[in-house]
Amino acid sequence: GFKGYAISLGYFQDLDTEIHYDKCKDAGILVGRRSGVGGGTIFVDRSSMAMAMVADENKEVVKKAFPDMDTAFHKLGAVIKNAYEILGVKDPWYKHIGDIKIGKGSNERKITGFGFVNFGNLLICNCILSIGEMDIDKFIDCANIPPEKIKDKNFTQIADYLKGGITSIERETGYCPTFEEVKDAFYDSFKNELNFDFEMHKRTEKDIKRIEKSIARDERKHGETFLFEFSSKKKFADIPKEWKVNFGRYKSRKLLVAHLVTNQEIIEDVMFSGDFYCKPTAYLFELERSLKGLNYKDHKSIEKKIKEIFNREDWEMPEVNPEDFIEVIKTTTK
Repeated sequence: GFKGYAISLGYFQDLDTEIHYDKCKDAGILVGRRSGVGGGTIFVDRSSMAMAMVADENKEVVKKAFPDMDTAFHKLGAVIKNAYEILGVKDPWYKHIGDIKIGKGSNERKITGFGFVNFGNLLICNCILSIGEMDIDKFIDCANIPPEKIKDKNFTQIADYLKGGITSIERETGYCPTFEEVKDAFYDSFKNELNFDFEMHKRTEKDIKRIEKSIARDERKHGETFLFEFSSKKKFADIPKEWKVNFGRYKSRKLLVAHLVTNQEIIEDVMFSGDFYCKPTAYLFELERSLKGLNYKDHKSIEKKIKEIFNREDWEMPEVNPEDFIEVIKTTTK
């Protein structure tokens, strides 16, 4: 498990609209941003565990198993679902990208979130496992989850959703499994679902020191720079006084957030954020740049720029379409 409290932001989430960062610091909650991995805000404490998979995409077995992002999500969803079943959780299911859930209808609740990122030839999946009962009140104090996030859920209040819509193995089974039990369950599940063979490896003191040294080096090199990579306050801190920052949210399957900086009716700058997944990430930034200089009321020209990105063969953005971007831009100027 983890040593203390932490909040993990999805790579594309805006630090300033998703959490109360100052409250996190005052409460001693570590805040980090996932490198390249999208999705929503994740809270962890000593009751949580992490699971990661690293696969070489140059190997045929990996290419066959994970030909694209959508397939990768569904196959890893099946692995995680099966592992929870091995651990005694009844009827977990995977349907929505990055979420493992339990129950149906008004009794639906989330037990795990997971995501992917590519680094060179490596495909990396990371997942936070809800093992024991979480200190949800701690999260509620620091989270800034918008009402749009739960508009398709059976809750009207964010606090009720976090307390009733998020669950754990302990809550579902009455038993909190050990680290070894969780590890064995995932070992068996990967083998059952994907026919993967693993060699068991126990980290040595040398391994641990090397990892800690690498983390410390990255912290010195990047510090808060990476955390503030998506920060609307920082990005738009020095805009001319006559410019206006417009803000809007729109949720279809994934939550899209837009900050649209305008001078009269002309778009001077834009930042898209949210709990989505996409790759290559550079295309998202290219999309933002392409909208500069357009009239925000000229939806046809805006749509054309958006579709130019979506029509690229190597662009992937599961459960988001060009119309979603149009809608979120419209909300900024209502």
